[in-house]
Amino acid sequence: MKRLAGPLGTTNLSRSQGSRICRELDQRVQEFCQRPIEGDWLFLWLDVTYLKIRLDGHVRSVAVLIALGVDSKGRREVLGLDVISSEFQQSWSEFLRSLPNRGLKPVRQIISDEHEGLKAAIAAVMPSQRQRCRLRFMRNLLAKGSRHNKLSVFRVCIKCIIYIHGALIYNSIHHETSL
Repeated sequence: MKRLAGPLGTTNLSRSQGSRICRELDQRVQEFCQRPIEGDWLFLWLDVTYLKIRLDGHVRSVAVLIALGVDSKGRREVLGLDVISSEFQQSWSEFLRSLPNRGLKPVRQIISDEHEGLKAAIAAVMPSQRQRCRLRFMRNLLAKGSRHNKLSVFRVCIKCIIYIHGALIYNSIHHETSL
């Protein structure tokens, strides 16, 4: 408890206070995850990160599914997140179904990695145009080849990504505002 109390600005935090704070945080996170999704979102980034949590006295790895929306002005917002035990198509499908149920309108494009379960869930639940995440693509590309060639490949990839990404966003925003 002392390790947790320091960053919170206090030197003394009892176990009951820590438990109360965690319950309040759990409630706020639950409210955030169930809030209505309002507005028009052009792009939807889907990703997962793995975190270690303590559950029933044991430390376990869990997957946190994340949906990040981008509107016509380039504003980004976390539209959804969910904590699951592992990343499977069924988990992604349930997560994706929850987004329209909370008010998400169809998006122009979904950006994700190449996880087979995620791709299958997107195809089944949200029939939008899907694009592979360029960052993941670049990481996969850089993992191949000799060390000598990686720097030049990296430079070319960065230039292409910046150019293409900027053009896509500009064209999407321009198209939306001219309608």
